[in-house]
Amino acid sequence: MARTIRIGFLGNCFIFGYPGVAARDTFPEVARRRIEAERPGVRVELVRGAVYHPADLGRQVSRFVAKQPPEVLIVDAPASPVAAIGRPRVDVRGLPSGAARLIDGAQQGLSVLRAFSNRHGVIRPAVRAVDRVSRLMVDRKVIPLERHAPPTLDDYERFLEEAIELATSAPATTLIVQGPSGFNHDESHQLFKPGTLELYRDVNAMVKRVTATHDVAMIDRQQFIEGADHTLFLGNTVRMSAAGHLATGHALASAILAAHIP
Repeated sequence: MARTIRIGFLGNCFIFGYPGVAARDTFPEVARRRIEAERPGVRVELVRGAVYHPADLGRQVSRFVAKQPPEVLIVDAPASPVAAIGRPRVDVRGLPSGAARLIDGAQQGLSVLRAFSNRHGVIRPAVRAVDRVSRLMVDRKVIPLERHAPPTLDDYERFLEEAIELATSAPATTLIVQGPSGFNHDESHQLFKPGTLELYRDVNAMVKRVTATHDVAMIDRQQFIEGADHTLFLGNTVRMSAAGHLATGHALASAILAAHIP
């Protein structure tokens, strides 16, 4: 009888897929297939949760480990919250859990729909209209919600440390943190702050420091993404291509197999 291992993933659109990278080609699925191929008696169950701002890390980690903790929890630590220009997501901390989950689902659904509309232009006007109305309702206080403040690097470090402490308090769960991938040198930079390349490196250094302090395993994606073949990215964006996901998935599978699945 196969042994089932639950692996949780907390991250942004990279763990769900987007135009150019189907869900089956994302790094969680790559890691799952590799683990199951090398451990025939193991079946991997993937559990995904969306995190689009570092302030939400602690809340989502708590939710993951509260009822049925995964054997392995992968926390993604992207650089985009610090480097990107844009309005941060709605802050649902302090709301009742049901309302928070409802808003989480709505924000994730809009992200998926926006990505879907990029490929299927016929629905693009409708998706843009829904997105515009939802933003206006929040920003003009029709719905009394606040947005997260843009995080500084110090903020990010504090949020990551809180999440690590919560995750490591669950003895049945092994935590692995993924540092940010490299910044695409072909990126147009229209959506990112000046000096973004250094910001990516600063976030990576911060993740290294925090994980070392707490003795938590880290996947350093910058080692094999930054400066690598441009085919690891989708065109001139920071999104990894299927090839980038493949490299990430194999690095992750190797770490899990080496330390956590005998």
